Amino acid sequence: QRGRFIIAGNAPPTVTIAQPPGTPALTWSGGSTHTVQWSMMDPNDLVSQLTVWVNYSYNAGATRAPIAGPLLGAMSVPWTVPLIDATDVQVEVDVLDPAGAKASDAKALPNVDSTRPTVTGRLPAAGATNVPAGTTLEAAFSEAMNQPTAEGALTLCRMPGCVPVPLTV
Repeated sequence: QRGRFIIAGNAPPTVTIAQPPGTPALTWSGGSTHTVQWSMMDPNDLVSQLTVWVNYSYNAGATRAPIAGPLLGAMSVPWTVPLIDATDVQVEVDVLDPAGAKASDAKALPNVDSTRPTVTGRLPAAGATNVPAGTTLEAAFSEAMNQPTAEGALTLCRMPGCVPVPLTV
């Protein structure tokens, strides 16, 4: 019996990273947790059949490490950012369909900062005595600070023993 057969190839899946957004340039702190999120589809298979690997790289791609995977059908994963200092981090999502076709997307996360800020200056000077009540206290840090976070972490103590003193920031 004669018939007509159409042989169609396997079209590859697609993937697009939504988080991190890539721009504007972000700085994430090492040790903080963020969600890596993406969308994906495949013209031949259900999303639930797609296998996903999520990785990151830095140092011009010389250093690569996994975030998660293999995951089946997932479209987001929490990521605890590594304790590194790097200005060229890329988050990469690779998707594989059941027939072996692959898709990838990568987004820049330009800065990961894991170095804790240090106090570089203070007024009055460290160890000052007989400082009048009402004196404005100042602290300078080694890098830009998130002001509300820094203020919330500040404690003024009466020594010895660090007895907390009321503080207006």
